[in-house]
Amino acid sequence: MQNKINKLKSIRSSPWRYRLTGVWHMTLLAIIYYVAGYIGFVLEGGQRGVMPIPLPAGIALAALLLFSVHLWPGIVVGLFLLNTNLKTIPILSWLDTDMNVPLMLTSFSALGAIVQAIFATQILKYFQFRINLAHVRDTFLFGIVVFIIAPLLGASVAMIGLFIENDIPSEYLSEIWLTSWFNDGISMLVLTSTLLVWRQLPLKGYNYWHLFEGIAVLLCLTLVSSLTLKVDYGNRLIFLYLILPFAVWAAVRFQQHGATLAALVIATILLSGGLNRIYPTGEFIETSDLLLEIGFISITSFTAFLVAAAYAERYQAEENLHKEKELANNTLHSIADAVITTDNQGRITYLNPVAEELIGYTNYQAINQPITTLFQLKSSDEGTIENLVTRCLRGIVNPPQQSLLINHQQQTIAIENSVAPIRDRYGQIEGVIMVFHDVSKEHRLREQLSHQASHDALTGLYNRREFEYQLTSLINNTKIEDQEHSFLYLDLDQFKIINDTQGHAAGDALLKQLVTVLQTRVRHGDIFARLGGDEFGILLKDCSIEYAGVVAEAYLNAVRDFRFVWEDRSVEIGVSIGVVPINVQTENIAAVLSNADLACYAAKDKGRNCIHVSIGEDEKLVTLRQGEMLWVSRIIKAIEEDRLVLYKQKIAPVDPNKQSEVHGEILIRMRDEDGKIIFPGSFLPAAERYNLMPRIDRWVVHKVFTHLANQPQADKLSDFIAINLSGATLNDPSFAQFIRDELEILAVPTQLVCFEITETTAISSLDKAVEFMQEMSQLGFRFALDDFGSGVSSLVI
Repeated sequence: MQNKINKLKSIRSSPWRYRLTGVWHMTLLAIIYYVAGYIGFVLEGGQRGVMPIPLPAGIALAALLLFSVHLWPGIVVGLFLLNTNLKTIPILSWLDTDMNVPLMLTSFSALGAIVQAIFATQILKYFQFRINLAHVRDTFLFGIVVFIIAPLLGASVAMIGLFIENDIPSEYLSEIWLTSWFNDGISMLVLTSTLLVWRQLPLKGYNYWHLFEGIAVLLCLTLVSSLTLKVDYGNRLIFLYLILPFAVWAAVRFQQHGATLAALVIATILLSGGLNRIYPTGEFIETSDLLLEIGFISITSFTAFLVAAAYAERYQAEENLHKEKELANNTLHSIADAVITTDNQGRITYLNPVAEELIGYTNYQAINQPITTLFQLKSSDEGTIENLVTRCLRGIVNPPQQSLLINHQQQTIAIENSVAPIRDRYGQIEGVIMVFHDVSKEHRLREQLSHQASHDALTGLYNRREFEYQLTSLINNTKIEDQEHSFLYLDLDQFKIINDTQGHAAGDALLKQLVTVLQTRVRHGDIFARLGGDEFGILLKDCSIEYAGVVAEAYLNAVRDFRFVWEDRSVEIGVSIGVVPINVQTENIAAVLSNADLACYAAKDKGRNCIHVSIGEDEKLVTLRQGEMLWVSRIIKAIEEDRLVLYKQKIAPVDPNKQSEVHGEILIRMRDEDGKIIFPGSFLPAAERYNLMPRIDRWVVHKVFTHLANQPQADKLSDFIAINLSGATLNDPSFAQFIRDELEILAVPTQLVCFEITETTAISSLDKAVEFMQEMSQLGFRFALDDFGSGVSSLVI
């Protein structure tokens, strides 16, 4: 099978096959060009009173437009054959022509024909001309190029040969030039358009009545055009205008096919009638009369083409509008939400089936009824809600909010409503669209534990654990599929001040409102999560770091424009955003979060309420990393000089009967070179990033074990101490052996020691966590799973 495919490819790409096809097309064009010219001479009857019927120019241009401009040699060959006396060839002795034009004239005629055909083709293709002439713009461009510009150039080039030969009196040169120009223009305007349009006959859309009507209009055109020839030249101009209504009739009813056919009939009859053999008197037609008829043919044809294109565009616009309307109706009928539309007076104009079922009225019953008479909306606390349609018509658009709907059957249904204005092309509000979503099932689902485990209870966003899971999955897919994503790390500025001054209730309300505003800008498929108290993360899938900067700017402006009102006080809030890429170079989730944290700090260093886009190792992040490296050296030196300090925070039991037991959790600080205490938030992030936590945890365990071993026996029985262990320490295979070594040296009551492990650490390294816990449990140690479930509890094992 593969061999056959390779063989087929070699045949298709063969240059000889392509050349032979081109030669065949050129030969065919030369033959058709000659035959068309010969027919013109035959119709002209051998007289030279006027130019022969100009068929070749239109055929040549149609061939170049439909196939390729490289066929121009066929025009040259055809024209040379046309201007050569072929009767001398025995097998062609029957030809009724004795043409023997001088080589100079033939050469310049050929050059003129090539110039006008190639020029028209290239100009039309440059302006992206569509050859079906179904657009006004294309039709207008076609008429200007093929009737005025291209034949003017071709006739001018051909005239050079006449000037050089100097065989024709000068008073006839201008007439020859004009007739050559307009004859070729008529040929390309009428014949080329006919060939372009009629290359594919309409297969549907016409019935027998259309056929009869087409025959009728064709007969009328033929009859009126023929009668025009019988009128004297003095009255012909008036009589010619009788043709125009029939041409417009053909264009309107049959569009491009009717317009081109009408133009072809008119041009054939009028040009043929201009030849000597048509006129009974045998008089020669004057040049002015010939140009008058050619001008009328061009104007009539061009008018019919424009009318047909205008009606084609209108018909296509109506078709598109009908399709869009059908698509909109089908979409509204298919969606699971209730959709209601009103006019600018608040009267119902449409209900989809879901809305009919929800409010208890049919679409027929509700049309033109005021929306306030069909149902009522109340807030979840049973308070009344101002008419949302009236507010929207005033230009006030509320974010989606939940409410209670009381329908025609007096049923109360929990819904989420959103209201948006319907605007006309000038931006004026001409109606309102309301979308009701039945959230009863969602309310029940929110009560389930699966939702609580992956979402933040306050904002409803993904929590940190779910976010880290999504981020890990995204990093893995990036390495497999070579995709590029971006991560926005948002940290609200001065949020703690609002909590301290207004209370936590105000802070929570602010977060919920702000998240509602931001969620409207989150793209479909992106991940929006709350990572901490005032920290949020947004994963932009399939988004480059450059575009992520633009997205971050939109979020920054949204926060800037947000105003939080609490107890009649308006509060502004800012945000610092760090933007980092996620691509094949991304190592792991820790690297992403670390870079995002550093980028956010860089944004804060700019003055807060700013954005910092991290593209590679920029100077700001390098500076921050250098600062962290200084912390690394200071941490190592503090451990070596024993300048770490431990505090015990008392844990009060809830059970009043256990007040005698003394429980405590170990907290760590650092004393700098001058003896000042440094809090862990300053040095532990650097220790976590640079894998110093196992060393710090070993130091803490050794100090606590030493303290317990040196305690009086009475205190050992009640001094219950909790020690936090980091994820890096849990993954250290030698840490368990370190504890055994410590127990061999120090007599530590293991039942008084509890190791605390966060739920995220345990889940991310579940096998190692279970192995370590089982091994330490055999030695008598206890364990606490910290931050499990909703993130506010600890479970002691």
